[in-house]
Parts: sequence; structure tokens; C-alpha cells
Amino acid sequence: MAVVQPMVSTTLLLAAVFACLHRGLRGEHDRGAWIAFGLGILAWTLGDLVRAIFYPVVRPQPSVADVLYLSFYPGAAIGLVLITRARLRHLTRSLLLDGATALVTVAGVAVAFVIPEVLSSVSERARDTALVNLAYPVGDTVLLAFLASVIAVTGLRRLGRITVALVMFAFADVAYTIALPEYGQTILWIGAFWVLGMLLLATGARDDSPPPDAHQRADWTLFLVPLLAAPVNLAVLVADVPPVLAILPASGILLGMVRTGVTFRHTLTLLESRRQAVTDELTGLANRRRFNQHLATAFAADEPFGLLVIDLNRFKALNDGLGHHVGDRLLVDFGRRLTAALPDARLVARIGGDEFAVLTDGGIEAAAARIEAALSEPFVLDGLELHMGASLGGALAPEHAATPVELLQRADSAMYDAKRANLGFRLYRPNGEGPSRDRLALGEELRRGIAAGELEVHYQPQTDIARRRMVGVEALVRWRHPERGLLFPDTFISLAEDLGIVRDLTRHVLQTAVDQAATWRASGHDLSVAVNLALADLLDPELPAVVDAALARSGLPAHRLVLEITEDVAMTDEDHIVAVLARLRDRGVELALDDFGTGLSSLARLRRLPVQELKIDRSFVMGIDAGDEDASIVRMTIELGHALGIRVVAEGVETEAALDLLASQRCDTAQGFHFSRPVPATELTGLLEVGVAGLAQPESAIVITRDQSSAASASSGMRN
Repeated sequence: MAVVQPMVSTTLLLAAVFACLHRGLRGEHDRGAWIAFGLGILAWTLGDLVRAIFYPVVRPQPSVADVLYLSFYPGAAIGLVLITRARLRHLTRSLLLDGATALVTVAGVAVAFVIPEVLSSVSERARDTALVNLAYPVGDTVLLAFLASVIAVTGLRRLGRITVALVMFAFADVAYTIALPEYGQTILWIGAFWVLGMLLLATGARDDSPPPDAHQRADWTLFLVPLLAAPVNLAVLVADVPPVLAILPASGILLGMVRTGVTFRHTLTLLESRRQAVTDELTGLANRRRFNQHLATAFAADEPFGLLVIDLNRFKALNDGLGHHVGDRLLVDFGRRLTAALPDARLVARIGGDEFAVLTDGGIEAAAARIEAALSEPFVLDGLELHMGASLGGALAPEHAATPVELLQRADSAMYDAKRANLGFRLYRPNGEGPSRDRLALGEELRRGIAAGELEVHYQPQTDIARRRMVGVEALVRWRHPERGLLFPDTFISLAEDLGIVRDLTRHVLQTAVDQAATWRASGHDLSVAVNLALADLLDPELPAVVDAALARSGLPAHRLVLEITEDVAMTDEDHIVAVLARLRDRGVELALDDFGTGLSSLARLRRLPVQELKIDRSFVMGIDAGDEDASIVRMTIELGHALGIRVVAEGVETEAALDLLASQRCDTAQGFHFSRPVPATELTGLLEVGVAGLAQPESAIVITRDQSSAASASSGMRN
């Protein structure tokens, strides 16, 4: 099968052989495949040389040249198998069906249209000649059917030139067999197709990139094979083919139907998986991935919008104390409230554990107010009523940020500002940039500081107003930061709650305070000591045992320890809190309700709490001598406490006039800068010895030590 110019064709074919073998010997990928292709083309080239040298005019069939020509097909087949092996490592059911459908369809077309033509053209020839001529289109059919099945699985990438080359080759073989039944020589254009096909096959050797994965197909190709195979197989069925041969197109149609069903199921699964990929599994809201997509889209639209970041207050303590199942249900319920409160929001998403985000078109303050209103009603979970608050931070685009990352950082910054200031909502302020990063760094420093003993306990005196005598102290934690100096609780308490280390902090303060109170008691100063408890402490099942151990170690009587809780903590899980407080009260520990008047406590709720002390918030007391409204609130609070048999403590007393007014209203105890700021234990010990200006000497006690049986003289006015 030589072309008109044997030397030209041989030169071109040898170039193709060199390209394939060079790639096979020097390339990184598919080396064996290109060696096989090169050897196959070399066999064809040798066949051309034999044809040109020994049969320059008419080539008999069969001949040595046919043996060499036909040797191309095993080489090409081996090359195809090797080059596709890396692409077919992980086959799904749908990919196998695609390959089988393509294989059966190509075979059906060949059997119905190509091979009968070839057989009819050689029917009058000798048997050997007919078999040789038939071998070429059969070899082409096998290669194309195999290649079609592979393309159906992997797509045309990296196989396009090989496919075109084999199609050109098959066309030339069929044309030669059909068009020249009476001639033994080749016309020019048919020979050109053979050579061009070989050259095109060799050009594939230039691409040495890694083979693509079989799963990397575009979505539309999922339907390509069954859609193309169906009409082709129908055409074969309606053609005049023997019934036995009709099994191939019928099988192709059946495989296509099965593949369509698998495709439909695959599409549904794909849609569901994509939905799940952008949906929070717990709440059903958008997840962080979808949030990031929408945030980027919002910036691309170049229109103003707002971002709200919401963090549930004390969620970690509740989640750890009541269990993750309660925490999960709380998140689900909050997600529903959030969606119901903001039906017009662009997107409501859960972007972290207890952190949510809302994209709005505008009116960010109104959206924040609606979220706060949604939190006003308690959550009822497993029979528990939980009152939850949230810290909200807002930022506006493009006013506050030019990129999605900046906007999220600034909304997050505003949210932490709101949390530290105990505010519900705060809009981003440019001069407040960066607290999130500082907060994270400070959190790690706090964790190390607790372990390193950097926490200190300062004490503020509490005074019996009627007798003007110090009767107790409140223990207040301070952090002696190695670089920032002395830090106050509002800097790090909420941080400790967020990090889940507030229990460690409370235990340190509790043990230090009772040890110090016991020391003062041993020296003759009988003072009560008050310690604040966080929600995480009250949800800690070990709290009663921790209190018992602290008292036992120090030797301080239980009634000299006062444990304080705030109104909002008491309202979080009322039944549970009441039960824990009752257990502590049974041990003889005194209980106080701190910051009274700032929350939403009802009279019924106050009666349920087993507290012996009510502490009026300093915001009312500090203005008691300047306005009638605060004075009226304080007076009614004192009357309420006394009516319930509860002692009343006024915080924030800073003037003698305020003290006199409290005395006239029969308030029991006062605490504030008028007497002393919170001071270290050593400084308070000095005050106990020399007294506080304007006060009588603090009460002392008869203390029996383990080593002494004598008693020290003491005043008889012991506080019970």
C-alpha cells in the first residue's frame, strides 16, 4: 500500500516512528504506550518499503507486506490499552455502562454497514485475498470500538488526535477495499490518508502532561453517550440486517436506557450532594462555604449591603454543662427564629459553632433589633427554659471594607466590641479595628497566665451601714499581665468564658479567697468573703464538691462564704440553677443575687431563688443623691428585699450623702469607693488593723485553733 512517492511517504513515516519512540524512551507518562505506537508505525513503514522494493507495480495478496501492514494493529491496540489504563483506575457503574454502550454501538454500525460492503466487494475473489482485505477494516473496527468506549468514560481530552488519526486510517482502509476491487495499486489520496493518519497519531507524543482522571467530565457529558447512541442503534435496527446481527443494536439501546436511568439517579444524587455541600447539616441554614460564595457575589455586584455577625452569649458553658444534645437543639431553634425574624435577608448562615451571619440589603440596625426581639422569649429544651442573649456586630460594604475578608473581619471586630461592652449590637467603628486578633492573642496569654499564677485577688470592703463596721469583703480577680500591667475583669472574664477556662479561673479565686478569709479569721477578724460565679460554674456538676474541698482545706465556716450570681445567669436555666443553689445552701453557704435591677427578674422568680442577699446594681446607687428616680428604685428594692427576708447590699457607694440616704432607707450593707477601692490582701490587712476612715473597727471573732484551747476576746456582734 505504497503512496505514489515511496521515498516521501517513507520519510514522513520514519519521522512519526522517531517521534513516538523518542516520547516512549524520554517522556514521563505513558512511555510503554508510545513505544507500542512507534513499533506499530515502524511495522507499517517496513510494509511500505517491501511494497516499493519487491512489488513496485502490482502487489499479490496475501504477501509479506500484508503481514507487516497488519502488524500495526497489535501495536496500536497495545498502545491504546496502555495509554488508557491510567485513566480507568476507578470506574463507576455509569462509566462502565458508557463504555459498553459505545463499544456495542460501534460494533453494530460496523457489522451492519461496513463489513457487508467489504464482503460484497471481495466475494468473487480468492478466499485468501478476501480474508486479508477484510482483516484491515476489522482491525480498524476493533480499535475504534475500543477507543469509543474509552472516550465515553474519559472524554476526548488527550485522545482527540489519536481518534482522528484512527478514523482517517479506517476510512482509507475501507475506501481501498471497496473502491479498488479490480486493481492492486493504490491511488494517491487514499495513500495520503494513511500517511497523514500516522503523522497525526505521532503528534500526540508531544503532550507529556499527566493523564486526566476519568471522573473529570463536564456535567453535560453525562448524557452525551446515551443520547448519541440511541439514534445510531435505531438506524441499525431499521436497516436490512440479519436477525442474528440485530442483537448488537438492541443491546446498545437497552444499555442506553439503563445508562439513562443511572444518569438520572446520579444527577439527583449530585444535586443533593451539592445542596449538602453548601448547607449546614445541623440547622439547615447556609454553611460557611455558601456564605463565602454569596459574600463574594455581593461584592461583585458593586451595590451597598450589610453584614451582621451573631454570637450566642455563654453558649459554650451551656453546651458543656447541659450536654451537646441541648446545645444542638438550641442552635436549631435559634436558626429557625433567625430565619423567621429576617424573611427579607439575602442570606442567613451558620459560619461557626455558635456563630451566625446575615447578609442584608440595608437597615442593619433594624435587622439587629429584630434578632434581639427574637431572643426575648426563652428557649424550651427538654423541659428547661433557657434565656439566651447574643452579641451582634455589623459592618457595611463598601463603606467599611473593600473585600469580603475585610468585611467579615470588621463585623467580627464589632461583635467582640459588643460582647466586651455587654451591648447587644455594635456597628463597626474604624478606630476599633483589630480587636479580634488582639483577643485571640490575649486568650492564649490568659490560658498561660492562669497556669503561671499571674491572677491576683483583690478585696473590697462591705460595711454594715447601721453600725458603720466592716463585716465582709468581695473577692475581685485581677490579672497581673507581664507586659500590659494590671488588667481588670472586664478585659478578660468574657474571654475566659469563650475559651472555656472560666471554671479554672473561678476555682483559683475561690480557693484564694477562702484561704485569705480563714487567715483573717485566725487573726481575729471575722469577715465573710463573696466570690462571683459564672454560668459555666453553675453548670459544672463538680461545683458543690469544689466548694466543699475549698472550705475543708481553709477551715472557713460555710456561712462565711457568699457565692454571687447575676440575674442573667439565674434566668438562663432556672430549674437547674435553683437546684444547684439549693445544694449549696444546704451546705450552709450564703447566696447573693448580684447586679439586681439590670435584668428581667420577676417577683415570682426572685422568690424561687434560695438567696439570702440582694445586691443593688451600682448604676442605681451612684445617682441616688442626684435624682428622685434612682432613689425611688433603690427604696423599692430595699423594701422588696426586706419583705422577702433578704439582706440588701448597695454597690457603688461613693459619697457620704449616698451612704446617709441608704441609712435612712434601712439598707443593710454598703460597698464602694467611699470606703475603699478593691485592694490586695496585704493592704486590706492593714485596713483591718488601723481601721477605715469613718468606720468602727471591723468585727473580730473568738477563734479556737487546733493548737490552742484558750479563747481570744471578741465582740459579740457576729453576723449570721
